[in-house]
Amino acid sequence: MSEETLQDKILKARQSAVSRAGNDWENFVESFLKESFVQIRNTSQEESIKKVVEDIEVRRMGKREEIAQIKQEYPQLYKSLFIPIVNYAKNRQFIVENPEIISTIFETGNVIGDVDIVTFSRKHQIPIAIVSCKVSLHGRLTESLFYALYYRITNKIKFVLATPDKGKQASKGVWETEWGTPQNPSKDRVLAMLFLDGVYVDNVPKFMPDGFDSRKESTALGGIVRHLSELPGDIIRWYEDIKFNITNEKL
Repeated sequence: MSEETLQDKILKARQSAVSRAGNDWENFVESFLKESFVQIRNTSQEESIKKVVEDIEVRRMGKREEIAQIKQEYPQLYKSLFIPIVNYAKNRQFIVENPEIISTIFETGNVIGDVDIVTFSRKHQIPIAIVSCKVSLHGRLTESLFYALYYRITNKIKFVLATPDKGKQASKGVWETEWGTPQNPSKDRVLAMLFLDGVYVDNVPKFMPDGFDSRKESTALGGIVRHLSELPGDIIRWYEDIKFNITNEKL
């Protein structure tokens, strides 16, 4: 499939996702990814691409019931994503002596770190990329950076951020990007360059503040900050890395 044709299909997926999302950014990102893969699968002339897309699953993991469902359906995937806090806790004895506290908070004694959406191989139950969804940062990027670093060190999992870039909103009716520019990056952009595998932005009007004018304003793309429409293609490319690793392990 040509690059131009792929982008056309992803644009259709975006339009469909906007109509379905309501006011929920995570719903939009999830719908966009699913629609994109359906479009690619149905129109690609390359059997290899079709096979890859057919094996890619997109699932939400931000709520307790969603995590429980993943644990039941894909136990190996769940195992690769949970953080065994008993092993890493500073005061392990307290946790051992008071297991009901952990059970109350995390149910299983484990925690899933900032995994709003996970894309993974159904066949191998291996995560391709974790997508953290944030409408705006407001000092919360450090949460994503912490979990990105953890998952990279422990399981070499790709970790990305998806955001509409609602902005700093320093003045009412005035939009200011949180990411600066490639030439004059904000602190968050620099940190993302160091610790994330990508920041994917789409200034969807319904998620932007009053005063934002899409005809005149937009997030400055470049480097680590890319348009959300590029994420499906990157996930397909990262899937190839998974296949390579699996093949090497079998040799």
